[in-house]
Amino acid sequence: MLDLLVVVPHPDDEGFGAGGALLLAKAAGLRTGILTLTRGEAGRTLGLCPPEELGRVRSEELRRAAEVLRVDFLEVLSFPNGLPREAEGGKGARPRGKASWNTPRRKRPSESASSP
Repeated sequence: MLDLLVVVPHPDDEGFGAGGALLLAKAAGLRTGILTLTRGEAGRTLGLCPPEELGRVRSEELRRAAEVLRVDFLEVLSFPNGLPREAEGGKGARPRGKASWNTPRRKRPSESASSP
């Protein structure tokens, strides 16, 4: 059983979003894991590999990152990377709404200071 499982859509999101938390949890003796929903094949190659190799390359990079992060569990799922296609017209499906977690914006010192 895992104490902390980080679920991300693409390889490399775990490092940007939760790498520090994974390392802190591991240092505290917790069992950690990463579950990535896609192989990241729809990203940009930046000239590092042919486009058809991107999913494999990003999956391998994730495996190396998981070693550095010392996770106990890693799984890369193969959901398609990108927006789903509608049956007619080929336009990407767009949601009517979205949900997100926002941290309240902190006021700058100049916004909270009163002027004489």
